[in-house]
Amino acid sequence: MAMDVHSNPFFQYLDKHHQDTCEKLFVGDNWMLVLPKPQPNHRLKMSLELVLQHVLRPCEATQKDSNKYQNLKDHDVEVTDSSIRNLANSAACKLLRTETYYDDDFRSFLVLHTNTPLLPTSDTKRSSTTHRDVKGSSAADSKSPKLSRQQQQQQRMMMMMMKKSSNHSP
Repeated sequence: MAMDVHSNPFFQYLDKHHQDTCEKLFVGDNWMLVLPKPQPNHRLKMSLELVLQHVLRPCEATQKDSNKYQNLKDHDVEVTDSSIRNLANSAACKLLRTETYYDDDFRSFLVLHTNTPLLPTSDTKRSSTTHRDVKGSSAADSKSPKLSRQQQQQQRMMMMMMKKSSNHSP
């Protein structure tokens, strides 16, 4: 059974403490949120720095290579069908599945569900900045199939077309 995005401690922290960053996900074209799976018996140190590492936006390299993005720390990040890798610090995590998240106004962004946070191995147990502790949940993760890169691109194109058509409606 898939975990609801709203019940994820990372998303709850983002939504409650960094609404301006959350809003950027909705207004930016093709922005994505890397959402780590909650880890039972593991405390993830929540901070603005952690959030900025998990919000991805298209960059100039995206036009040449659709797998390349930047996080809000200006690190280059590579997204493939099976993994996400921060090229600046070699952090990597497994991509479990993707989903499109919609708010009440039908605005959307892509959520990339991962097995762990996108942090270098030595940072997964601690964060170097001021932080809040958030206990992970033990909810079972979904075994639903993830979208291929082509399906993701098709989904993005459909969303862009829907946005454009809704902007031209009387």
